[in-house]
Amino acid sequence: VGDTAGDGPSAVRPSLFPDDGAAVYLEHALRDGPDGSRVWSRRASLQFREASYSTGLVATVQVAHTSLTGADAQALRELAAQGNAYSIRLPSSLRDPASPAVVASVPACALARSAFAEEITVHFDTVGQVVSLSYAVPAAAADCDGTEVPATVGFKTAVAVRAPGDGPFPQGKGAPFARAGKGKGAGGAEAGGGEGDEKEAPPKSFFMRYWHYI
Repeated sequence: VGDTAGDGPSAVRPSLFPDDGAAVYLEHALRDGPDGSRVWSRRASLQFREASYSTGLVATVQVAHTSLTGADAQALRELAAQGNAYSIRLPSSLRDPASPAVVASVPACALARSAFAEEITVHFDTVGQVVSLSYAVPAAAADCDGTEVPATVGFKTAVAVRAPGDGPFPQGKGAPFARAGKGKGAGGAEAGGGEGDEKEAPPKSFFMRYWHYI
């Protein structure tokens, strides 16, 4: 289960999910098909829900886990023994399972060495599309020697969500922190000199004058 904040505060945060949330399957690839392409299968169900803005969180995520046994555990064991990658994917649109997939991978042996503890970060754009996955495990591939994959594999998954925050606001006409006349500078110092000492402000660039029309 995971819940997480966005990259920065926002006065108006767009909705990333439908009102009743969005459920999607996390898929993984354990083996290749006859043509050499990866064969994907469902591994877990993720339920995303919009978090209350007052909490400062973007979303809450519930993870419904499944364990790997039998042929699937053996396939993961072979990936680790051969030094191959273990891959996961999500659809780029949570509203459309058939949308192009976003894929991330870690060395299978590092996942096993980490006792199947993993952190998945789902990065969304402003309209709720998944733009990337970050997939991390505690161990490094260099620590893999002698690592065994058990007969039953249980994942310990943390899921985080990241959404764009507000970018920097241009200074100049219309900027929220622009101040006219004298005021206090950094550290509380008084900006500007005495009467008659004020200097004319340098001319603003085209962008600073007309950014609000772009």
